[in-house]
Amino acid sequence: NAAFIKALGGLALLTVPAGIGLSCTATEIVPLLLGDKWLAATPLLQWLPVGSVLLALHALAGNIVVVLGHVRLLAITAWVRALALLACLYIGYRLFGLMGVVGGSIIGNGISFVLLFAVAIRVSPLRWGEIARALARPLFAAGAMAGVLVTVSDHLALPLMAQLGVKVALGVLIYGLTLALLWRLFGSQAAVEGDFVVKIRQKLRRA
Repeated sequence: NAAFIKALGGLALLTVPAGIGLSCTATEIVPLLLGDKWLAATPLLQWLPVGSVLLALHALAGNIVVVLGHVRLLAITAWVRALALLACLYIGYRLFGLMGVVGGSIIGNGISFVLLFAVAIRVSPLRWGEIARALARPLFAAGAMAGVLVTVSDHLALPLMAQLGVKVALGVLIYGLTLALLWRLFGSQAAVEGDFVVKIRQKLRRA
């Protein structure tokens, strides 16, 4: 149980800022990597990573269900999740076109997240409170990072490459500082951030 929560926290620590950071830098990444003719695809890249983060996080819940031997229950859950996702994609497309598909995928992955973790909680000692605590600090820190990046985007007048570099550096700084502050205020030595701190200290001592 403790190992799973720590693994979930570690995964969130990396995937949440990566997904949110990609969303916040889509206006630079699209023209730099794909060219100006793909600018219309920018809104898609701004929202797709959100669904990808949810997908990556709830995959862990499936693993714990399998490890505990409830393969049949996981298979049934997978069918329900697939039907829910297809329904969300269809409704989204009918109502809003391509952007509706993106929104539908996010909602569908959100439903999958809740459903799969509900199953994991049913067959294991996991609790929603533990899951929320594991995800809270990365989510709050990524939210602070996104707020700063969205705010400064309108005030940056740099070449695209330089602007991307500034936003990436600023995002890493804000996320790291906010995460460290939250860990010091509300975390514990048992949290995954504590493991990172220990490893960094060990490497510094060896150097």
